[in-house]
Amino acid sequence: MSNPVNSKPNGVQDSSGSSSVSNITANQRVKTTYGPIGIITDVPQFAGTTVTGMWTVGATRVKVNGLPIINTASVGVGLNAVPSSTGSLSVAQADDKVKGL
Repeated sequence: MSNPVNSKPNGVQDSSGSSSVSNITANQRVKTTYGPIGIITDVPQFAGTTVTGMWTVGATRVKVNGLPIINTASVGVGLNAVPSSTGSLSVAQADDKVKGL
């Protein structure tokens, strides 16, 4: 079953529940009404204890520019300024109209 994709700039949460404030992406080709679809090289940025994040597991079948997309089943790691892990990342707000495996 397919999962909703990440395309909202503040749709990612860290382990403390803080939403991302922005998202740095290389995808400028495939977009939804909310913005570019997230890909595995995206870097979410946070205002709290977690400063940035990186994705480790993306979608298995759907790719943009040859890179896996980020959906609600994707896994990521939050990092603080020291670069040590602050916990996992998850997609909290996704675009329910666009889904992918």
